[in-house]
Parts: sequence; structure tokens; C-alpha cells
Amino acid sequence: MFEYGKPFELRKITVQTKEVADSMNNLKLGNAVFYITFRTRCGVVCKGIIRRTRDGRPEHLSLEAK
Repeated sequence: MFEYGKPFELRKITVQTKEVADSMNNLKLGNAVFYITFRTRCGVVCKGIIRRTRDGRPEHLSLEAK
């Protein structure tokens, strides 16, 4: 019913960190790189990289995307 309204479909997400995490539910990391593969509504498969960095100060967060 809502398939047409979806802008994309997530295919795969890989998280790279220096810290050790037991699972995605316990993932509370300051610095991480997310590798994302998704398919657009038109069927094109795309890849993205998002880098999240924190400097340790509350409310300071930096995101970079490619």
C-alpha cells in the first residue's frame, strides 16, 4: 500500500568504530563511520559513507557525508 511513498530501501549498513560494542542496541559511540547501501525508488543501487565525530563536549557533533 505504501510502497510508492518510500524514497529508498536500505540494503546494508556496516559500522566501523575503534570502541567495542556488543550489538547495535548498545552502540553509544562518539566516533564512527557508517557504510550504507540503499536502493532508490527507481531501482538504482547507491552507496554512501557517513562519518560521525564527537569532541567530548556535550551537544558537539559533526557529520560528514559522501
